[in-house]
Amino acid sequence: MTDISAKYVRWLYANPNNDPIVGGLAEIEIYAPGAYSGGSEPSPTHTPSPTPTSIGTPVQIASPIGTATATEAVSETATEPADTPTESIASPVNDKPVVEPATEIATDTSTPELATATSVVEETVTPTPYAIVGISRSANSASGVYAFDRNPDTAWSAPVAEGTPAVAVLAVDLGAQVPIGSVHVLPGATGLAGEGTIEVSVDGVTWQPWSTLPASAEPAADGWITIVADQPIDPPATAQFIRIVYTGPAPSGTLGNLAELQIYPP
Repeated sequence: MTDISAKYVRWLYANPNNDPIVGGLAEIEIYAPGAYSGGSEPSPTHTPSPTPTSIGTPVQIASPIGTATATEAVSETATEPADTPTESIASPVNDKPVVEPATEIATDTSTPELATATSVVEETVTPTPYAIVGISRSANSASGVYAFDRNPDTAWSAPVAEGTPAVAVLAVDLGAQVPIGSVHVLPGATGLAGEGTIEVSVDGVTWQPWSTLPASAEPAADGWITIVADQPIDPPATAQFIRIVYTGPAPSGTLGNLAELQIYPP
């Protein structure tokens, strides 16, 4: 029998006895001439083909986690509890979405012809918050790390004597100018306290109002509040620094009460 080369091999069964099932092949292997090593080589009654190639081993893509050190600046010395979270904050690096094509082979049962259909599988990628590289807060408030320690039981806040005017500020440094899409806030156990103003800056000196964070803001089902710009623009505003400013008096005796704070891209 003369050796031939081929890219496709198919099995076509006739059914003269009207059997309910035809075929019954448990395994199929195709070898090049002389490549079979399982004892005596089968009689060359089948069409030979090149040695099968490996489909390939799936590769796991690891999303790196970037660690940024956030130093907290205050105008006075504050004694933190012994279990104060470290100022080193790990935040996910923004990964690009991975889209991998998948090829499907469909066989038309009415004819022995082979049809190939190609589809693309799109991955749904959840945006990740920006990394925080610096935290500062007013000296009359609790540790700013409490708003970034991934612990809903701790919260940044400032105690204020009832009826007394006061100002409390929490500011973060994103490390570079980036487009600001939304600010996500997880209130502390007793909810937000006071009326907050969110401001943005490119240099940490000159600030522009971006949105507001009222105490009456309604959380979503997961407990988080999503804040967007009061006046959205296209393209979105860019900033390196974001701060939340609270002004008293505070009817509840507290300003802020932010358990977690995250800044997201558009």
